[in-house]
This record gives sequence, structure tokens and C-alpha cells, in this order.
Amino acid sequence: MESKQKIVHIGYHKTGTTFLQNVLFPEHPEIFYVNRPITQRLFLRIGSLFFDVEKTKKEINRLLEQLDPNQKALVFSDEELSGNIHTGGNGGYLSKEVADRIYKTMPDAHIVITVRNQVSMIDSVYKQYVKKGGTFGLKKYLYDNGGANHRFPQFSFTHFEYDQLINYYIKLFGPDNVHVFIYEKARKDREYYNNMLEELGLSRLEDLNKLVDKQENPSYSTISLRIARIFNHFYGKDPINKKGIMNLPLLYKGMKKILYKFELSNIINSKKSSLDKSTEQYIKEYYKESNRNLEAIVGDDLSKFNYPK
Repeated sequence: MESKQKIVHIGYHKTGTTFLQNVLFPEHPEIFYVNRPITQRLFLRIGSLFFDVEKTKKEINRLLEQLDPNQKALVFSDEELSGNIHTGGNGGYLSKEVADRIYKTMPDAHIVITVRNQVSMIDSVYKQYVKKGGTFGLKKYLYDNGGANHRFPQFSFTHFEYDQLINYYIKLFGPDNVHVFIYEKARKDREYYNNMLEELGLSRLEDLNKLVDKQENPSYSTISLRIARIFNHFYGKDPINKKGIMNLPLLYKGMKKILYKFELSNIINSKKSSLDKSTEQYIKEYYKESNRNLEAIVGDDLSKFNYPK
């Protein structure tokens, strides 16, 4: 059997992952896309002491056998592989553990990492927190972690020091097998996705624009955030760091559908940042050194995309 490439896209969250997983990877003729439940079962849902390297290798080989002659690559994609954004990658433990698991089972894999300006990222992360059922205000969500992440992991600024995780993957897989892409480029140029495919040794797509137009995943406006935070008190599930009154999932889901249609209607065109000035300034100061290191890795001027430096 001809050797097939193995590609693992680990995130980060909020960098166009929904489009990659729902549209680009499944519809590319040269890709055998492994759905997220399988990816999570193989790499995320097993405790460290119970992870079986040889068993996982066999399952990956069985997936490789399913590729048809025209398919060049087996592709895994799940942003949780870089660690959950609301728990700081479980205090950072999960992010490193998953990297080790991928290396032990696929040492020749190509790793895809997508990053985003931390000011924009953290604004989007907080909105996603509320969208998923969160009730905390911005300051409590970002800062009120009690310094006990080993007991109860919550949001952590360290999670978005991209250079740390990228350098660890480079240490494991080598610089030629770790591909870092800047999300802001996708916002300016739709050929971003074709450039990504080409760098991974896959064919460019002529109908890329049609595929990009398929995906709609609107963020919440200021009004929707306020409404959602009230109704989220009646939803007892995800995310874990919240305060609830009682679990009335039908009420929560009904309001979520209404807010989704409201955002798609474009009645409110402007998406105001959820960050206040002091928090934005804190973020800019916090990531300067990390982003200078990141710039050296990607070989591009990140100031073009307003990354704090």
C-alpha cells in the first residue's frame, strides 16, 4: 500500500476550526477525514495511566486501510487537542499529554496549529463561554481562579502563549512537520485555505469560495451576551465555571435558537468587543514576549495583524 500522510490539526479554538471540520476537510477529495468523536476517543477520553499506545496505533492503521487510492492523507482535527479554552488545557497538563500521545502513535505526522491575535482571541473566548452557557462577567471569568488550577482548572492566560506549545511540538516532530497558520490571514484572503492545503502537500480547490460561503457561526453582540447570561442560569451543563439556579435545558436551548437567528439577521452589524480598556491593555502587555518568540517561529511580521509585541 502506498504510504499515506497523517495530519493532525490541534487547534487552537476560535481560529476557523468549525469550517475546517465541517466543510474543508470532509469535502476535499484527497482527504480521509476522521470525525471528532473518533479523534476524542483515541486521544482525549482515556486517562494517562490507561492510554494504550499499541492499541491506538492499530486503530490508526485500520483507518489508513480505509483510504481509497485517490486519498493522500488521513486527517484528524479537534481544537480540544490543544486543550480546552475554559480550563487552560486542564491547567496545561492536557496540552502536553496529548502532544506526547500523538507523537507516540504517529511520530511521522504533520501537525497543524492555527493561532489568533490574543486580544481578539480572548474577546471571542469570553463570548463563546457565554454562548455555551456561562454566567460570569468578564473579570470574574478571566481573573477569579483562586490560584488553584490543579484543583479546579479555569481560564488561564498561559494557554495562549502559543510559542510554548508550538516549540514543544517542534521538539517532538521537528520544524518541517509543524505548520503554523495565522488566522487573520484567512479574514483577509480566502486563498489562505488553499495555501494551507498546498503546504500540506494537498491539491488546491477551484471551488474554495463556494465552500467558504457555506459556513455561518456568528458571535454574540453585546445585547445577546447580556440576554444569554441571564438565561444561562437555567442550564446546568457546559461550561464548568459558572453559577446556576436550576436546570431548564429547553428554556436555554429555545433562547439560544432565538439569539442565533437574531445574530444571523444582521440587525446589529457591529460586534463590539467584550473587553474593557484595562483588560485589553493587560493582554497586550502579557503576550509581548511570547509573540516575539512566535514571530521568530512563523517568520512573519505579526504586527501586521495587531499581535501584541
